This record gives sequence, structure tokens and C-alpha cells, in this order.
Amino acid sequence: SVINWAFRQFVEKTVIQGGTRLAEVDIWLGDKRGVGLVPAEDVTLLVPALLQDKVNATVVYDSPVTAPVSAGQELGKLVIELPDMDSVEVPLVAETGVARGGFGARLRTAATVLMGMMGAGAQDI
Repeated sequence: SVINWAFRQFVEKTVIQGGTRLAEVDIWLGDKRGVGLVPAEDVTLLVPALLQDKVNATVVYDSPVTAPVSAGQELGKLVIELPDMDSVEVPLVAETGVARGGFGARLRTAATVLMGMMGAGAQDI
């Protein structure tokens, strides 16, 4: 039957499990220097059986992020691509919260910025 054929042509595949750290975003002015990016829940797709091993995924985010950051706050996305199919975008969230840092965090950030400026200036000469 057509229904049986359709079930044989597609498989349900868990691409990534929820809570799996896929990347780390730099945090500025926080009590931690970074936070992990995770999908909030399992990412399961219905994919053509012949293409199930051709899944391509890319993590997209802007960095650095300024503290504070809440656990579960959306900070990026996972873009999943399969040949000849529309891409699927899955939100990625902060694995944990990051509080605003104190004087040490501000000093560390200022030093990083200054070192970057000094390095850029030296390369221009």
C-alpha cells in the first residue's frame, strides 16, 4: 500500500539529544567567561531513509554576549540541512545562567579590549 511505502521511505532520526553542548559562547562582564549552547529538547526529524547519513548541521551565534545571561535564554540556532530539502532551524539556549561579574570581570574585559587594540595597531605599522 502507499502508506507502507511511505513509512519505508522515511525514518525518524534523533539528530541531537536535548542538553547536549554544541558550542560555547564567550561572555563579557560575567562571573564566567563562557556558557554552553544546547538544544532545549531532543531534535528529532523525519528524514528520507536514503539520506539519513547525509545530515549536515551548523551552529550559528553572535559572540561575545554581555552578562547577565539566564539559563534557557536563546543565544543561537542549529541549522540542519539535508540534500534537496528545506533547512530546519532549532533554537539553542544557554546551558546555565551567568551573572554579571564584579570588578575583576570588568578589569579582565578592559584588558582584553586593550590587548586587542594594541595588537591591531602593531599590525597596521
